[in-house]
Amino acid sequence: MRILEPANGNAFILELHGGSVSDVGLSLPSIGIDGPQGIMLSEGATADHVRAALTGDYPAKPFVLDPGAHLSHADIDAGRRAAVIVSDIAGAGPATITDSYVRGGPALLGFHTGQTALLQRDKLVATGDQDAVLTFGGTTIVEDSVIDLRGENGAALGAIANMSAAATVEGRHVTVLGDANTTGATAYSSSQGGPAKATLSDSVLLGVGRRAERTGDGTATLAMTRVDTWPAAPDSVAGAAFTHDGAFSADPLLEPDLMPDAGSRLIDAAAPIGPDESATGFYGTARALDGDGSCDARPDIGAVEAPAVACAPPSPPTAPPGAPNIQPAPQAGDATAPVLSHLRLSTKRVARFELSERATVKLTLRRCANRACTCTRRTVRARTLTADAGARHVRLRRVPPGRYLLRATVVDAAGNRGIARATKARVA
Repeated sequence: MRILEPANGNAFILELHGGSVSDVGLSLPSIGIDGPQGIMLSEGATADHVRAALTGDYPAKPFVLDPGAHLSHADIDAGRRAAVIVSDIAGAGPATITDSYVRGGPALLGFHTGQTALLQRDKLVATGDQDAVLTFGGTTIVEDSVIDLRGENGAALGAIANMSAAATVEGRHVTVLGDANTTGATAYSSSQGGPAKATLSDSVLLGVGRRAERTGDGTATLAMTRVDTWPAAPDSVAGAAFTHDGAFSADPLLEPDLMPDAGSRLIDAAAPIGPDESATGFYGTARALDGDGSCDARPDIGAVEAPAVACAPPSPPTAPPGAPNIQPAPQAGDATAPVLSHLRLSTKRVARFELSERATVKLTLRRCANRACTCTRRTVRARTLTADAGARHVRLRRVPPGRYLLRATVVDAAGNRGIARATKARVA
């Protein structure tokens, strides 16, 4: 990898008009009052596997993308300056940033009035008390990405319409890591400016202080659709058109790699993938996996898709070899799924639950990895039993002291599968 460094602050190190570059690094020191400038991608130019480090204090522009340009597999640390700027120069198609690590204040700054920027499978880290993604014009879409706001005071997604142009920012399948001073999405518009719109769908807001916020006196729209906010956080949306369809607040049970663990409400809870949406999660795995064993594969909420688990739908009866192919008349059968409720695990290693009918119950015990009870995928104890309806208890032997996640699945004799249940407990 070659390291490129500017000799002055008045020009870009490299301007690409329809070309491509790969495997290069940028070092951007304090040169010139206007700051050093890195790479400009224009007229469909591409850059992949590039690195940029801002080592100076002056304003800098590590990357500038025109609409139609493509940046992938990049590693950019702009300190407290904007890491990637999407310009207002006309171009064919959206500017795209994929599979990249981008840190800056903001990580992406958009001025692409009337055009689109698309971010997919990126790790975006906000600095300088700025929003992670900040759009002053056009449309910015962030999909299957992780946004880290911790230690700052900004928002994951921000739309600012203080000019005549409309500003729109959309987040789909995003996982946001925040704290008490951060916000999920903000929309600012002035009475002299265009409309501002900020939306989140099928996403997770973890630890933020505010879910949505509207500022300014112009037209603003905010929407939260199937968004899990944990813990619950207030909104400040007076004067905006605001909706929160299907939004909820529940512990997402995320593992250290941000994958939802067994029993998480995020699993198979998102809307079907649309024709214009990404079909892969943050780690590049396919969306719409059957993560809860229900034999109905649906996408998960958040950036990371949980792995598929096996399901066992009942098989239709088959005629023996040589028998006439006579189809019997359909008969009424048991189509009601069993219900397992009141699942709990005592400190004495006793699992208790109630059944609505006689069924086969599988109990799986996993040990938690930390105090937050993020659980590993290693099974500590598994037990399968057939039990009658009513209250039941099962002793799980040879379980060391610690914190655990107990998961129960239930299937009756007709093959009807009930809803899986999970609970956390400490074993003494």
